[in-house]
Amino acid sequence: MRPTASLIGFVALAAVIGLSTGCTGIKTHGVADVNLPSDVARQKIIDDTDFWGTMGAFFSSEQGENSLEQRMLSVQQQAEENANKVPDEAFIELAPEAARWLARTLPRSPASEGPTKNILVFQNSKFPDTPEGNSLRAAADELRVNMINSDVLQGLFVFLSEDDQAGNEAIQKATNNQPIAVFDPLGNNNQPAAYPPSQVYVIKTKFNKTTDANAQKLTYRLTVTLNKPMLRRDFTSKTFSKNFFYQPYRQMWISAEENGRLQETYQQKVAENAQK
Repeated sequence: MRPTASLIGFVALAAVIGLSTGCTGIKTHGVADVNLPSDVARQKIIDDTDFWGTMGAFFSSEQGENSLEQRMLSVQQQAEENANKVPDEAFIELAPEAARWLARTLPRSPASEGPTKNILVFQNSKFPDTPEGNSLRAAADELRVNMINSDVLQGLFVFLSEDDQAGNEAIQKATNNQPIAVFDPLGNNNQPAAYPPSQVYVIKTKFNKTTDANAQKLTYRLTVTLNKPMLRRDFTSKTFSKNFFYQPYRQMWISAEENGRLQETYQQKVAENAQK
């Protein structure tokens, strides 16, 4: 079957602009498209788009315009549409790291006039009754569980919740610089002990998710703040984050750790091909 004039013109134009059918300006070095790191895959998509855009403009045919329309589908839009597919369990994965930081940061020596432990009250965050809100609530619970199960922290703190009367009362009395009577279920005394307001701390959590569609980057953040009610101010605060990058050939977001592994493999292939 002889090639048509349109096909000959198509190939000729490709040669003129320095492209060939099915190829782009990005060298994949033998790495499959789905295994390219995010930035390389995105540039390859852009090059594909430029190529098909030139072809569509040249032919100005219905077929060319359809190809152009398909290829010009914004990777940015695609990334935004798929952002909700990233599991919000990513927030939960930040909890152990936050708990370890708190174990290092929380004061270990209570005031000399009070009991040998401090009081730590978990302040409740308000979450919407949605799938994402449920994931955030689960992350907050995970942080709490990680702390309560810490042998180090169990020896240093009596844990309360703002939900409980004791926790709510501890915050109010510490704010008003009043002593607090609290029972320690893990202590040796079966009676409540009097704690000075200086030994009451409150933990607040805030969750945030941002999408940078231009950079194809999705960031989950967990901010943990330690507050001292008696002083009516925050004691210290730290933000923990987890990043994802968009892989357009997979049409999904991948973790920064996985993207780093793909980047390492790709660079190895680049180095191997450079030596050939």
